[in-house]
Amino acid sequence: MLEELRAQAAEFVFEDEPEDDDALQVEYDTEPKKYFLGMAPWQRFIVSLLLFVIVFLTGVFALLITERIYLAI
Repeated sequence: MLEELRAQAAEFVFEDEPEDDDALQVEYDTEPKKYFLGMAPWQRFIVSLLLFVIVFLTGVFALLITERIYLAI
């Protein structure tokens, strides 16, 4: 059994150059998708909108707490 494996290994010849160069070429997309943090454009819009709302509300609450503005109740 081992003798057969040795014989097969001795017969095997490594080729430096492949026979068919076209078979080894891989086709890539010409233009990669441009995602920021792995998000689609509409997802980035939602995240930026939520961030804007959070900053706005934090600023309004800070102004109310420091009594720079008053609620007209």
